[in-house]
Order: sequence, then C-alpha cells, then structure tokens
Amino acid sequence: YPWSYKGAEHVFGAFKKLLGPTKAKVCLVVFEYGIDVNESKRLINELGIQKNVIWFPITKRREILSMISFVDIGIGEIGNYSWISYGAIFEFMCMKRPIIHHRNDAIYKGKVDNLYPMYCAVSEEELVKALLDCYSDKNKANAIANEAYDWYNKNAIDKPIEILTSLIQGKRPLIDKIKNSFSKFLLSVQAIVFYIKLKFA
Repeated sequence: YPWSYKGAEHVFGAFKKLLGPTKAKVCLVVFEYGIDVNESKRLINELGIQKNVIWFPITKRREILSMISFVDIGIGEIGNYSWISYGAIFEFMCMKRPIIHHRNDAIYKGKVDNLYPMYCAVSEEELVKALLDCYSDKNKANAIANEAYDWYNKNAIDKPIEILTSLIQGKRPLIDKIKNSFSKFLLSVQAIVFYIKLKFA
C-alpha cells in the first residue's frame, strides 16, 4: 500500500455494520481529500450507506477544528501502517474527541515514555468493536478523550515549548534528561510549529 493509504474501505464497511444491529441515527463525515475519493464514493453507494454519509470539500484546518466539535468520535488511519501522530489525531485530541486508529505500541517502546489513550483498530472487525464500545459506553469514551486531551497539552505543547525555551536559553541539561519523552520525539521530526500554532491560534 502507498503511504497515502488510510484504510477507508474498513471505515465504510464497519460503519455499515454499526448501522445494522444498533439502528443508530448516526452519520459519517468525510472529506474529499486523497486519491481514492471516487472509489470511496462508489463503495459507499455499493454498501447502501450514502444517506448516512456527509461529504465535505477540502477544508482549511481551522474550519475542520470547529467541525470536529460537533462529532462524537474521530477515526484516523486504519490499515497496515502504525502511526503515533499526524494532523487529524491531534485535531481530535485537542477537541476532546475519542480517537480510533492503528497504533502498534511495541514500535515505540524505548523511544516514547508514555502514549495517549485511544481505541486501536487494524481491521474492519476491530473498528466495528471500537465503534460499538464508544456507542454503548459514552462515559468511557469521554473519559478516554479527556485523558488524551490532558496528555496532548502536556506532551505535545507544554513540554516541547519548555524544551525549545531551554535550548534558546542555552540550557542543554534539560533536553538531555528526557531521552525517551514523546516531546523530544516530536522535536526530532520538526513538528513543533504545528502544535504551537494550535496552542496560540
């Protein structure tokens, strides 16, 4: 699979299976982003879930954040690749929404000292289970979202800013002490600017 692969077919298949037994009045919000938009629309029609799917054109990230405030669950990438961070994940997190995506924690052992709470799903079946868990136990889902929000503020914003400040002030010992922290991991991939923008937007 190419790096752009997001496992959209798993999302649509799992959503159909959620609609069946629960008869839930829910909708799936998707954006016309990526190379598989037309194929996704074809699959949605084939599955017969088009009435429950809302499409939006490519949208500015600031507007996406406001839209996320109206959703109950955020679904990231489901498939072969494990991701620890990307735009959508932190957008869901900073808006206090529970997250479902693929993350293989063993990959980050020894590199990251703690990871945010989430629902992990690699396949359509695992995604169905995660969706049903969120649907049947909203208190648990909200607790996970709130804990992830606190983690986000501490590890993706406050600590990186503290590290940057220490570097500007020439205090090398601080960054040397946090060899396994997620904050240093973020700095190593030069992603800090995005989080600072979210913090002060």
